[in-house]
Amino acid sequence: MNKFFIRLLPLAILVSAIAVGSAFGAAKKPVAKKPVAKSAVKPAPKPAPRPAIISSTQLKGDQAKFEQEYSLGKDSPINIVVHSAEYSVARVVTSGEMDFPMANEKYLIVKMTLRNPQPSELFIRYDSLKITAITADSVNFDCQNWVLTGGNSLSMTVKPAQKIEAVAYIKVPANENIPKLMFKSSDDLVLRYDLRDKIKPLVAPFADSSDPKGATALATVPGQLGAYCDLGEWDFKLDSAAYTTEPPKETSLNDENNHYLVISGSFKNGGPAEYYFRYDSVAPTVTTADGDDIESRGMMELASRHEWVALNMKKNQEIKVRIYFEMSKDVTPKVFTMKMQDGTRAFSWDLSTMSL
Repeated sequence: MNKFFIRLLPLAILVSAIAVGSAFGAAKKPVAKKPVAKSAVKPAPKPAPRPAIISSTQLKGDQAKFEQEYSLGKDSPINIVVHSAEYSVARVVTSGEMDFPMANEKYLIVKMTLRNPQPSELFIRYDSLKITAITADSVNFDCQNWVLTGGNSLSMTVKPAQKIEAVAYIKVPANENIPKLMFKSSDDLVLRYDLRDKIKPLVAPFADSSDPKGATALATVPGQLGAYCDLGEWDFKLDSAAYTTEPPKETSLNDENNHYLVISGSFKNGGPAEYYFRYDSVAPTVTTADGDDIESRGMMELASRHEWVALNMKKNQEIKVRIYFEMSKDVTPKVFTMKMQDGTRAFSWDLSTMSL
């Protein structure tokens, strides 16, 4: 090989290496990026809110608890929070209607919050969920009366996530302490509540003092002089009692040795509308010291006209009355009792404590 070419070869190799290195260096040089306008930057979409469903499956056993939210139903769920339970014998007035327990009944009242967990509107009424009170002997009593806390019957469309406050009234036996409560959806999913030691008891004068749990309601309740009592459709107040020989209109004493015991009091329409009221709308009775029951001879209205009671009474209207009982002057009246009819809860007053 030519000696001159051999001498030049290392120089050529060196020049080539420098050229290649320069090319690689140029490729690694950072390229300035064009700034992007803030308006063109789209924030990441927020996740859609999820309803606060605590439980979406059927509970086994008595697992549901007060103040805990549960979702009941698979196809059309409703969320439930039960707040409290209590016993009562007072009338229930809703949406122009009235109901009350009979003497052998009381109410189990359940207060709750309902919520729509669905993404669309939901129609809820009393039969959207079945509520059942269960006795210790496994006898079931179903709820027929759901009420909004505003006083209207439960029947409304609820928006997504909307909450409503509702009350369920369940008629149960007057002498039973209810240990279980069950909610059932239309697709037969169930919530069960253990009510033992969780129900607010009845109080005097409605509670039977012989029941330490306050779960037994009296069929005949001690009345208080001068205070209204709830007979069901009507309220009654006993004001005084006295004897007289003066007969009411178009009547006379059956025996000259008899006289009248006159009960003076007032009636008030306790319902939501106008109702017809007359002397036989109620069943007043006087029981003697010998245990005999005496029915009234009639009831007179103390108004501008002294007439037998027979009139339409508006809501909350009051009338004063006198109720006449004919009896021998030798008979001692002991107890006065007022009730609506057979089977309804009665109120009684001890006449021996009154000045006759």
